[in-house]
Amino acid sequence: MRDCELWDPEEIHSYITHCAAQNGITSAKALAEEAGVDPSTISRLKSGQIKNPNLIPMARLFYASGASMDKALHLPANIAASDEIAALRESEAQATAASEEAQREAARIVAADDAKDALLDERRETIEVARSLIRRKDRQISVLAALVAVLTIAILLFIAYDRLNPDIGWFRGSLSITLSTTCPILL
Repeated sequence: MRDCELWDPEEIHSYITHCAAQNGITSAKALAEEAGVDPSTISRLKSGQIKNPNLIPMARLFYASGASMDKALHLPANIAASDEIAALRESEAQATAASEEAQREAARIVAADDAKDALLDERRETIEVARSLIRRKDRQISVLAALVAVLTIAILLFIAYDRLNPDIGWFRGSLSITLSTTCPILL
């Protein structure tokens, strides 16, 4: 089989540009950039000037456009493989999108956890401040209770001393009259 039977440059150009358009590449310049070939390669292919193509630039054009070399060269045994490649590319794109979504979700979860941790730290700090205030108030209450106890004992001792010494005390006889009528237990 001769190359001219397999190779129709205009048909190949039409097939490559059709596949490229299906993949969102609409200009020859963009296709050349994507494939990494000289843009003149595409124009020479279109005009039929390429009679014996270089395999590497052509393979790059086929790959960049998403076209199948087997299909373009009418090799039916490998057509299914090109469809599988297209399916694999689609699966890869879906897996990439799912991975990106999972990364965004993970970042959102981490941010939410960080916010919860910050709120928890703030609440712990507030609780510690409240505990500190409670300890200070407890000390103040203890001091006041001790002071009241000391004053109560002093007053009771004073009253007892005054009661035991009626001639010396401040209340002398008047307290005994008042206490006997109001509080007979103390007498």
